[in-house]
Amino acid sequence: MLLKKAKTLFLIKSMRFWIFFIFLFAFKSHAQDILPNRFSDFLKDSIPDSSAHKNISLSVMGHSYVGVENNQLFNRLHLGPKLKFSKGVFTAQGAYLFYLGDPRNAVKSYNIHQNVISQIGQSNTLGHYFVNHQFIGGVRFSPSHRFSVGIQRAKFFIGEGYRSIIHSDAMSPHVYLDLQMKFHKNISYSGYFSHYREQNPFVSNPFSNQKFSSAHSLTFTIKNVLKLGFYETVMWGAKDTLLNRGFDIRYLNPFVFYRPVEYANGSSDNSLLGFNGSLLIKKKYTLYAQFMLDEFWLPEIKARNGWWANKYALQVGAKADFKINQKHPLRILGEFNTVRPFTYSHHRSLESYTNMNEPIAHPLGANFRELLGVATFKLNKKHLFDLKGVLALRGLSDSVNVGENPLVTYTTRATDYGHTILQGNLSKRLQLNFRYHYKLYAKLPLWAFVDLGYIKRSNNDSSPLISVGISSLNFNVYNDFY
Repeated sequence: MLLKKAKTLFLIKSMRFWIFFIFLFAFKSHAQDILPNRFSDFLKDSIPDSSAHKNISLSVMGHSYVGVENNQLFNRLHLGPKLKFSKGVFTAQGAYLFYLGDPRNAVKSYNIHQNVISQIGQSNTLGHYFVNHQFIGGVRFSPSHRFSVGIQRAKFFIGEGYRSIIHSDAMSPHVYLDLQMKFHKNISYSGYFSHYREQNPFVSNPFSNQKFSSAHSLTFTIKNVLKLGFYETVMWGAKDTLLNRGFDIRYLNPFVFYRPVEYANGSSDNSLLGFNGSLLIKKKYTLYAQFMLDEFWLPEIKARNGWWANKYALQVGAKADFKINQKHPLRILGEFNTVRPFTYSHHRSLESYTNMNEPIAHPLGANFRELLGVATFKLNKKHLFDLKGVLALRGLSDSVNVGENPLVTYTTRATDYGHTILQGNLSKRLQLNFRYHYKLYAKLPLWAFVDLGYIKRSNNDSSPLISVGISSLNFNVYNDFY
């Protein structure tokens, strides 16, 4: 009986999406080529000029969960040279295999998920079935080439690599206001004012699940070769022990450091500092790095005694762009990421660096080391090949919090000293993937793909992965960290 109800719910939600799709198709507008960072350079000559073609981009993409169907529908409308409007519809329906356990626990180690599907958001679930529909899009106003402001419900990514330890797109969409300014051709400023949520079913006050952040970055570009970016963010809950704070307007000033404002407020908000840099060599090799500083105390760092509050994350990587026989692009990327225990966490989950029960930065959270490599080869406008390998080592908690989950308060740690990366129960995971893309239609970014993969875990559990589907590559979907 339960299975029958789940299938009925699944069909009804699917029909609602296709009815909405037919409605939108009657109002054609410009196709939006929202492309993942690692594909954009390879596909730019395969995407039609949105000003010349009026089409809707539709993708049906296989997700990392068996039985999942993802559909994305994007439109972009230009209302003159200064105002742009983009809208999208995202729907996901599917079912989980039993080895993933409760379908609300999309990432097994984050065991307090409540009806939250990884990278998708809150969903309707019944048994092992889930359905999710949501709006993605926004409005951007650009009064000049030096300033623009936009409000969106989407994701954004900061960095040059495959992962980001500052702000990643491997989480659920959220609402944010962003400012983009250019003070000089080599100096740019970005400001982000975001609204996040945690899904906690045990509280009745809606403010108790909401959180906000202010973030800004200043980027210096030197001769189009060296880029240095400095990032700062602060996270706070909409409700504290005294009142419903909502959005704290004291963090609206884009030209202040957040830490002094936090101290002046007498609050315990969560402030973090970040660095993002890249160096282009001979126009084909790029070295890049990121550093995220949560907390530290220099005497404790010098003492090398594993103090718990020395919390930081590090990324180093390199990528190279070649052309085989002067016409076939090849990109190779290698990257290393590591995060100390308790990084991104706080004394409450509402101040942790998370959204919808998922990390905002690296999807593995903290207390891990990761080595990965990606190679992408474009044979021509119709054929694209992608090869990827990811090796991750991670320390997991049992009865004692060892700091891998940013959602868990750091007050539950066992000791103040002796904390090291990979402490706890060591988990190992190796994943290999080969994917082939075939362009279906010259005037639309629509690709058919076949993905062959293999996963091996530390408990000697190994399994092959096979997926086929159609994708418009509108945004990244990560299936390499579960």
